[in-house]
Parts: sequence; C-alpha cells; structure tokens
Amino acid sequence: MLIRNVTRQDIDRALSNVNKHFGNNIDFRRCTQNEGSTRQGGEKWTVTLRPFNSAGPGGRLAPSGRRVGGTVCWHAYGTFFDYLPETCEIVVNGPDGSKPRKPGDQWIDWYVGFGSRYDDPPRFSSLCECSDNDAPEIAAQPPRPGYPRPAPF
Repeated sequence: MLIRNVTRQDIDRALSNVNKHFGNNIDFRRCTQNEGSTRQGGEKWTVTLRPFNSAGPGGRLAPSGRRVGGTVCWHAYGTFFDYLPETCEIVVNGPDGSKPRKPGDQWIDWYVGFGSRYDDPPRFSSLCECSDNDAPEIAAQPPRPGYPRPAPF
C-alpha cells in the first residue's frame, strides 16, 4: 500500500499499536520511503505487513482453509490503517481501483476468489481466525451478479 502525508514515526507507532491487538506477531515486510513528496510537502511510504508466525494472531487463511505464509489478515491491515494519523491518505490496489482512503473510513470487505469454484465466494474478513468484533463499521462490497448477498455480520 502507499501511504501519503505520514512520517516513519507515525508508521512505527501504528505498528506498535497493532501488535497490542495481535500478540506482537505483525512486522513490516517492506517499509520504504518513496522519492519526492506530496503536494502538501508530506512524505510517501510503501508499506507491506507480514506475520512473524502465520499460525499466530493476524495470520491469513486461503479460501481452502490452509495457512497463507507471510500474509496478514484483513483485520490486521484495517487496524493498522485506523492507527495512522487522520492527516494521511492510504492507497490500496483493490477491486475498486486505487481509491485513496483515510484512517477511520469504513473497511470494505471484498470478495475473494473467482469462477465457478465458489457458489458464494468468501470475503477477506472470513479468511482468518479473528472474531467479527475485531472490525468496526464494515462496509460490504456489493454482491456480484449471480451471487446471493451474504448476511451482515
């Protein structure tokens, strides 16, 4: 993800707060400052999170239920976003393109998986062992044609 108008100290503080929720199991896979600055003169950072232990808190599961090594779950990313300062913008490549978001915006629960393999494709929020209470204000992605709308959490 790309984070604009934030300092390294803000990013480190957000990670520290995330680890309070996920048992110190989350770390940076990548945290690099991009060249240049934003129009407001702020810094730009590219950040990717990873779990120390994929079987620990914040580890992600594949739609098959198997562990996905080195990938954090949707709840861990959302919690990280919410701990960033309100002045920053977060750009994540998702199904809706690269729409900038702000900390505190509703989390969007995207479908995962394509094709006829899934009658009702899973959502990112279901691919971990976190409870549904770990995600405030979930905004569900509209159902794709031909798929039933899942029940709200």
